[in-house]
Amino acid sequence: MGPTAGVTGADGRLSDAVRLRRLRDTGMLGGTPYPSLDRLARAAAHQLRTSSALVSLVGADRRVLAGQSGPVPERTPCPVVVDTDAPLLVCDARCDERVAGYPAGLVAYAGFPVRSHDGYPLGTFGVVDDRPRDWEPRELLLIEDLAAAAGTEIDLRAREHELTATVLRLHDMLENAPDAHMSVDAYGVVTGWNKAAERMFGHRATEAVGRPVADLIIPERFVAAHAAGIARMHTGGVSTLVGERVELVARNRYGAELPVEMSLLRTAGGYHAFLHAITDRQARIPD
Repeated sequence: MGPTAGVTGADGRLSDAVRLRRLRDTGMLGGTPYPSLDRLARAAAHQLRTSSALVSLVGADRRVLAGQSGPVPERTPCPVVVDTDAPLLVCDARCDERVAGYPAGLVAYAGFPVRSHDGYPLGTFGVVDDRPRDWEPRELLLIEDLAAAAGTEIDLRAREHELTATVLRLHDMLENAPDAHMSVDAYGVVTGWNKAAERMFGHRATEAVGRPVADLIIPERFVAAHAAGIARMHTGGVSTLVGERVELVARNRYGAELPVEMSLLRTAGGYHAFLHAITDRQARIPD
């Protein structure tokens, strides 16, 4: 059984706020088809010779189909599986009060919860047949295993969704930072250039990305020193700029020089530089 804190409903889990948050965090409620889950459903329908197999994500008041094989019944007992966080086995719906009123095509049903990594039932892996059947233990074990595989796939999607959201938030933060921000790779080629950098140096991001930073902001008389610094980094040397706040001279696209204060951070793939113009201090070039 999964967690039951903060629950409502028959056994509580269907409207559990934490469960619903886990469900939203998957990023899978938009109805996009997922071929990997379709393949799991197809394997179930083929191995068990059922009319349909479905991977359903179940909200408080709606079902989202994430994977399927065969026709999709208008209504299935998947909310019951989620609300009880337990398998539901129906051998003949025509004489089973638990599923009274379900579509005629749903005669036999076996559904198992599909759970998040921390145990919340997010949906069901269910197989539907249009004829009565007695479910055999080996068949139920297969459905249970495929439900676990579907849960693993959904967890991977949730982590991917979280990572994408984090990257987008970071990009938005850097793009709208008040200081000019540029990222460069280990060879000094620009990989990122925000709006403040556009304003400060006059180069649009589309013009700057992919070009050596030396061609964009470093005065000609300092280009050789910049190249020597990059070469030193590639031979294991230590930068005198990383982790420091230093005053430098830069130039804009029109050749005008301007004093700036820069903070340089090193990452696995290169560097991030944050710069803002200073007009009340004498700019200097560090040794």
